[in-house]
Amino acid sequence: MKTLKIYLVVPICLLFGKSIIAQDLGQNDFAPIGAKWYYDELAGMGWSPYVVDYILYTSEKDTIINGQECRKIIKRHDIDCFFRPKNEFVYSRHDSVFFYDEKIDTFQLLYNFNAEAGDNWSFLYSDIGEPGIDTLNVHVDSIGSLNANNQILRLLYVTNTAHLSAGYKRQYQARIAEKTGDLFFMFNFDHFSNLVCDGNLSRGLRCYEDSDIGSYHIPGMEACDYTLLWTDIESDRVTDITIYPNPVGESICITGINEIASFKIYNISGKLILSGTVKDCLIKTNDLDKGIYLLRIFDSGNNLMYSDKIIKQ
Repeated sequence: MKTLKIYLVVPICLLFGKSIIAQDLGQNDFAPIGAKWYYDELAGMGWSPYVVDYILYTSEKDTIINGQECRKIIKRHDIDCFFRPKNEFVYSRHDSVFFYDEKIDTFQLLYNFNAEAGDNWSFLYSDIGEPGIDTLNVHVDSIGSLNANNQILRLLYVTNTAHLSAGYKRQYQARIAEKTGDLFFMFNFDHFSNLVCDGNLSRGLRCYEDSDIGSYHIPGMEACDYTLLWTDIESDRVTDITIYPNPVGESICITGINEIASFKIYNISGKLILSGTVKDCLIKTNDLDKGIYLLRIFDSGNNLMYSDKIIKQ
């Protein structure tokens, strides 16, 4: 009976390209209970202060939706303008992952890890900005591999084409890996077309963890649960520390430090740009591009001594 249900679902997904025959790896290999996805989050896009936070998805338990056994994924919170439900429901079989869309009230193919270059699959989703149903076509451009804690995972390089009900389309590239799914966001597609969103957004997967792989940190991303508030934190200031000039040029001069200190400089996206030890009360900033940054100074015990915005001319 379970096999019959799978073959009833697949035609809804509008599979294109050559036939794909995969080995049955069993149900629900994707999103094992306890698995976690940490996505890098930028909030406050339309105003100040900026907030760098993280979106956390957790595979909580097995459940049944429309007679289909699946996994329930709960969220710390979600993208403001994403318009997905509070919880997600997915199941996997034959190297493929299916997701439930409550507005369409069916499971559809989200990922096909067994796909080859030239393969396609599609699914439907509701459009909030332009009421109607949109279609996302996923085209596999090439395949590769991802080393996650010495486990080699299949990696798909794809082009997503969103066919919007308003009559136009949008294309963008993505990477989809076994276990982790889309390396930008689990559901990497638009839920609105003309609607402008000034809320939070994902900037990619920071970490993935489960009992098999352990905790895998994406190279170049911040720590899994890293947060940063872009504001002047008066309580963090030490009154006898001053910096000048600001705006800065080739270097920053710091006064009021009587011990070994370190520094970190972040850009407005919260990415660490420059770090090191404060030498002779100076921080060289000649390699910084023009823009706004956050400077933080730490004592020898890595306690925050000073925090403020700087402007590079």
